[in-house]
Amino acid sequence: MLVLTAALTVGAGTAAAVDYDCADFATQGEAQEYLEPGDPHNLDGDNDGVACEDLPAGGGGGGGSGGGGGYVEAPPPPEPPKLRKGAAKRTAWATALRFDRVHSQVRGIILTRCARHSKYRVDCRFYADGSSASFETACTLIVIVRGEGGSTSAKLRTSCRRERILSFQRAREAMEPEAERIAEKPAQVAGLQRQSRTVIYGEGFWIRTTTRRERCSVELVAVLLNSGEVEVRSRYPECLPT
Repeated sequence: MLVLTAALTVGAGTAAAVDYDCADFATQGEAQEYLEPGDPHNLDGDNDGVACEDLPAGGGGGGGSGGGGGYVEAPPPPEPPKLRKGAAKRTAWATALRFDRVHSQVRGIILTRCARHSKYRVDCRFYADGSSASFETACTLIVIVRGEGGSTSAKLRTSCRRERILSFQRAREAMEPEAERIAEKPAQVAGLQRQSRTVIYGEGFWIRTTTRRERCSVELVAVLLNSGEVEVRSRYPECLPT
């Protein structure tokens, strides 16, 4: 009988030395590591497999079936909306029209196409031209529109070509004095035809009366020189009876 009592006393003392409760742990994860089958430490009061549910989550490896309730990564933010092509086109037009107002050598803008380059970029291409008495200008405009949804920003790229050109009006104005010099009287210029950007052909004619009535003509060639002046050359004068 004495031996049995001693054994019981030793067993009870050993159990008391390893007994735990929720106050012994800083986190639920630590307590979960000591949740053993049968719950000898009474850490799972409601028998749901999760030890010390009132403790803060974290720490420990989660020895029971309930896991440790560790850090959960926040979902990524949603992607910005795709740039609307209609909004990009309106912004591109506004940018091209500002170029048209500022550059006097071109007048009139033509949209040739708008194409999506990426989800947040649309490129629009425009053409503009104009001419003066001595020059013809042609410009290609590319408006790069970036943005999200209806919010846009634009960047303009331009490429212009400026070439000398002789206008019909200026050619006529230069031909008339030469025709009158040859006719020694007022003369008319007609039949203007362009041979190149800087050369125009025409004909000067007048009526002459001597012993008979004659219709006279002379071929005229107006040439725009590099200096910007117009030179007129004449050839093949003739008078025929009418």
